[in-house]
Amino acid sequence: MKLTDFLEDIGRPVAYYPSLVKIAGSVGAAILLCLLIYWRGKEPDSDEWIYKTQAEISEEMGLTRFEQEGARKLLKEKGILKEKFLGVLRKLYFSISLERVNEEWLRGRESALKNQHNAENSHYIMLKNHIIECGKPADYYRDYYREYI
Repeated sequence: MKLTDFLEDIGRPVAYYPSLVKIAGSVGAAILLCLLIYWRGKEPDSDEWIYKTQAEISEEMGLTRFEQEGARKLLKEKGILKEKFLGVLRKLYFSISLERVNEEWLRGRESALKNQHNAENSHYIMLKNHIIECGKPADYYRDYYREYI
């Protein structure tokens, strides 16, 4: 079997915006945010609450239960995600605050602009085992650890 045949048979890929990681707090939270924004307005209930089970999210996005819980926690702490339980079976519904997403995006853009002055500074090569507390620059051990770089 060719790789391309396999890739066509395993399902659809997951798309997310890596720049949303700064807003969401993690890759998993950015993936969940993209999923919920995608489903926003597509639910039969038009009050912008989205119902997705853990199994559905796992199947659609590949996030485990623990990854989902961590992503939900990050999004709730930032005020981006709201949750509520409804019904006798206590179904969990989600709502995304687009205003908070926009506020976080603008705040991230402003801080990026403030830190632009560091763009001219040269970067040292960081070694995997470099000890920050030693007080030596990152490239101090470059010749000694050349084989590990």
